[in-house]
Formats: sequence, structure tokens, C-alpha cells
Amino acid sequence: MTQMLQDLDTSKAEMEKYKRLNHRGRPNNIEMDVRILGACSWDIEKTKLEKIAYPKSIGVCIEDFKSFYTRDRSMYKLDFAFGLVI
Repeated sequence: MTQMLQDLDTSKAEMEKYKRLNHRGRPNNIEMDVRILGACSWDIEKTKLEKIAYPKSIGVCIEDFKSFYTRDRSMYKLDFAFGLVI
């Protein structure tokens, strides 16, 4: 439970940094809201991690966030889980 709360705090801090970029957290004028959750702490259904078809504009946003987040964390791998409610 402690790690889950830490993940939520980390996510909030990272989104605050992301929103300080030139696009203010809105690449392609699409507002991003991302939660970074450690795979060990969260029980995420495998179906939420499946690749889904989404518009190219969303893909650009995802790649932008991945680039931002992994810039200083090259050892981390990001998977996007769509449809989670936290």
C-alpha cells in the first residue's frame, strides 16, 4: 500500500514537471493526464495493457510523454494501460 501511495505522489510530481514544458502538458493541443504505476504494486488486468488502435494524434502524445519520462530514466520501460480508473 505504501508503494502505491508513493506512485501516486511521484505521478503528480512528474505531471507537474511535464506541464512546465513548452506545450504545457498539451502536445498536439491534447491534454495529457498520466499516472506512473509500478508494475509490482498494482494489479493491472492484462487486457488493459493490450495494444489498441488510437488516432495518430494520441500516438504523438504518448511518444512525447515517453520521451520526457525516459530522458533521465533509460532503464525504465513504459506501458500504457487504457481505461484504468484510479
